[in-house]
Amino acid sequence: MLAEPIGDRVFFAGEATHRVYPALVHGGYLSGRRAATEVRMSGASSAIVIGAGAAGLAAAGLLAEDGIETTILEARDRTGGRVHSDRSLGSTVDLGASWIQGVGGNPVTDLADRFDIERARSDYRNLVVRDGQGRFIDRNDVPDPWWVVADVELEYAADVEQLSPGAYDEGGLGSGGDVVFPAGYDQVTDALAEGLDIRLEQTVLAISYDEDGVTIMTIDGETRTEVVIVTVPLGVLKAGDIIFDPPLPADKLGAIDRLGMGVLDKVYFKFDEPFWDRDVEFFGYLGPDLDRFAYWVNMTPYTGAPILLAFHGGSAADTIELMTDHDIIAEGVRTLRLMFG
Repeated sequence: MLAEPIGDRVFFAGEATHRVYPALVHGGYLSGRRAATEVRMSGASSAIVIGAGAAGLAAAGLLAEDGIETTILEARDRTGGRVHSDRSLGSTVDLGASWIQGVGGNPVTDLADRFDIERARSDYRNLVVRDGQGRFIDRNDVPDPWWVVADVELEYAADVEQLSPGAYDEGGLGSGGDVVFPAGYDQVTDALAEGLDIRLEQTVLAISYDEDGVTIMTIDGETRTEVVIVTVPLGVLKAGDIIFDPPLPADKLGAIDRLGMGVLDKVYFKFDEPFWDRDVEFFGYLGPDLDRFAYWVNMTPYTGAPILLAFHGGSAADTIELMTDHDIIAEGVRTLRLMFG
């Protein structure tokens, strides 16, 4: 229901609108192309796309190919949406999306091939689990609650109690294994953005629509167009940050209300040199709090940099976000000392 357009004026795209891949970059990308196809069928000659993430860039790119006058309005000061690569540590780390999960038949694989972007293989089975005394724990001896954190709560960015039974069947993954981008996922979105009319720091406040067209109100004024494609995150729609006139239909508001948003946090630690096994990709920690600093990613095999990444999901992520940077670093380093001595 969230993906359904309102007449021939207001169209919707974004990860949350894709039925098969609701939490993946390629779900957003495919939803953008679907919305652009709907706009083409409407016969519009001009469009505004709200949001410069994978969905918005995909939609605008396809519309521009057809000669439809298209502008992207993006509230942030950058493109990419939740694809956000950071280089402040002297090596690239992805603060948002990191993996192509299932390279076979994945449109992001096709994009990476087209733009000749380097990728590195990632194998989740390359995992070592240690306890608080630094002892190796055989995978068969790792208790089920730890696997629930690693395989469920970090996968879905929510506590088990927050998930509906149907959640486990969502987000179907492709075949062929997984890869990461050593030089950053933003290489994909930057390439998609090339040549498009993108206006940054344009927060949309309101969308008015009628049979004659659409009026977009931003912090800088009003813009008139024939159709709009809304690709903002689900959280923005939930918060009601954009006022729709007339208001969104009840069925669409119901869909927005019923859908949930998870929380997944990343904490990166850079050291002078690795004190861990350079070839092990994933480290598990079996401590008293099974959801705190329990799952680590070794970035060394991908980038060569001495960087470790700790994942937190659901309520554990909520707790981490309330801590100061100093306390997060202290707890993370204390955990590493217990694991590695």
